[in-house]
Amino acid sequence: SKEQLAAIVKQTKELKAYQKMADTPEAIKTIPMLSLSDITPQTDRLQLKQEMVDGAQMLHFPETTNKIIYLQLYFDAAVVAQEDVPYVSLLADVLGQLDTKSYTFGQFSTETNKHTGRLNSYNKMFIDMRDGKGYAPKVVIEGKAFRHKLGKMLHLADELAMGTKFTDKKRMQQVLNKLNSRYQAHARRNGIGLAMYRLASYYAGHAQYNERINGLSYIHFMAETTRTFDKNGDQVMAKLAAVAKQIFQRKRLIVGVTGNDDDYRVVKEQLPAFLAKLGQLDKPPVKYAFAKPKTNEALLSASKVQYVVKGANYRSLGFQFNGRLQVLSQILSSEYLQKKIRQQGGAYGSWANFRRSGLGYFASYRDANVNKTLDNYDKAIDWVKNFNTSPDEMTRYIIGTIADLDKPETPSVKGRRAISYHLQNVSYKDRQTERDMILKTTVKDIQSLGAMLEKTLKSGNICVYGNEKKLQEKKELFNDLIKVIQ
Repeated sequence: SKEQLAAIVKQTKELKAYQKMADTPEAIKTIPMLSLSDITPQTDRLQLKQEMVDGAQMLHFPETTNKIIYLQLYFDAAVVAQEDVPYVSLLADVLGQLDTKSYTFGQFSTETNKHTGRLNSYNKMFIDMRDGKGYAPKVVIEGKAFRHKLGKMLHLADELAMGTKFTDKKRMQQVLNKLNSRYQAHARRNGIGLAMYRLASYYAGHAQYNERINGLSYIHFMAETTRTFDKNGDQVMAKLAAVAKQIFQRKRLIVGVTGNDDDYRVVKEQLPAFLAKLGQLDKPPVKYAFAKPKTNEALLSASKVQYVVKGANYRSLGFQFNGRLQVLSQILSSEYLQKKIRQQGGAYGSWANFRRSGLGYFASYRDANVNKTLDNYDKAIDWVKNFNTSPDEMTRYIIGTIADLDKPETPSVKGRRAISYHLQNVSYKDRQTERDMILKTTVKDIQSLGAMLEKTLKSGNICVYGNEKKLQEKKELFNDLIKVIQ
């Protein structure tokens, strides 16, 4: 009825007015709050012990783990030819799902569950954060086991690395079908991840590599490999065997260990027998030179909502990563974008991030809008330049930033983080300097970052994952439109 329509209009106007209302100082004061004096000024040291054992670099993170040894074997994947890079990810995906020299895949799974808490493989990228350009791709075999089971875990790791059989075409087809189904589902539900991989690939070689092994390019590779396996299966299995042989070599192997000194001593005693079974080739790393990708892409799907990402590499524009950027991320995410994109725009979420590697971006999650969101991203420039807030609110932003850094972690997570910092050349001094800057950030510091944000957004590009029909209607925004499911 006319009366009901009028009521809806009235409620909508009231809602929009409410969304734009600022919290009163009295309301804000009812929220419990820490002070900066409650924050530990020192960052955690995460010290590693380093040595060489039989040609392998050992990185030991000393930690009490109740006789559980956490082990990572980082194999150099940079020896694989550029055209074969997608097979690095495929190799990590299929290990453990095929027969080995001593076990059927079912027996291998049983042995793993019986003797370890975990044994799996994955790919991992380590970026040299000193310049944000150099990078080292790895295939990682990771496991955990009680100290007295270490020998068995190393035996199973050897089965994965050196004993996997790439000869059973029927089984390989089954594994590919399962993996492809999983990745197709992933492509439908993880639009934000695919858009961010794609955006990052516009700006750095390491991100171009990463997109080929984790992003939409890999999903398309997996679909094509699965679809043509009846015809090309022998070549695929031969390629996997060749890539495995290139990667699982002793040269440039890095071994990460988290546990106490007794745990580490046991690893040192038993590791040489494992190392002796690895290949002894010394192939030099490949210098990758990927073709420059198109920018401003639309990733077309059946999704009813959009994931809108915009950004650029701020380090290539002359700026450096520092602690103030982390506070800026917190302020933009929890204040400006929260209100403009989520509360007023109706998206499920939105945030800003300025990565240590140099990528600075804005992103929205499950968003009904595209143009409106991009417009709000650009308006953030003036908002930051004119940013102002109370001392109490500034303290909240700083504490929120520190809270993201000081999350409780298990010993295994601490160990992996310590190793990651080491492999990415991030020192304790770097992290302490960043923490000092976070704790001392002022309103004027945030305002001064407006120039960096302006250059980043104005020189930036977009990548939008979303509804095919809606994005086709906005094709003037894009240089290329790509179907997610092909």
